[in-house]
Amino acid sequence: MNVLNSLLELISFVLVLILIVCAAWTFIQYNRAITLRNKVAQSFSSVDVYLQKRYDLIPNLVKISQAHAQFESQTLERLIELRNLIIDSSVQTVLLENDAQVSKLVLSMIARIEAYPELKAHKSYVQLAEALINIEDNIAAGRRAYNSNVQRYNTLIESFPFSVIAPLFSFKQADFFKM
Repeated sequence: MNVLNSLLELISFVLVLILIVCAAWTFIQYNRAITLRNKVAQSFSSVDVYLQKRYDLIPNLVKISQAHAQFESQTLERLIELRNLIIDSSVQTVLLENDAQVSKLVLSMIARIEAYPELKAHKSYVQLAEALINIEDNIAAGRRAYNSNVQRYNTLIESFPFSVIAPLFSFKQADFFKM
């Protein structure tokens, strides 16, 4: 009877120890996932600041372009349409899906404008083009940081054994910026 009680105590101790280790692991992984999710949100916010700056400059670029050169009206209309769609939407996926198109159109417009010597000599165009190119560089760097954080976060929540408990805490995959 004494041996049986000792064995039951040992088994109870081991089970309690296993529960404590599992609870500690869950706590640590949960905090790690929260940290990564917050990094994703912070890096998206950083990119969003640069995107807003770019969207604020687009109307100026369009005005200068229309005043000094004849562009395909489709390009200008599409650029303004995408800008308004993104600004009016509070849905992150709309921005993630359409931002790459805006970048391509802005860079394409700058390249086309370069063919107009009278416009290239215009001081406000030069300043605007430099500001847009600088912002595009910042956006590209911010996208890389964002996508890196998304990759780490998604890897954590998809990896076993955390993938088993991720749904319990409402951890969902984050979307990548399309390049």
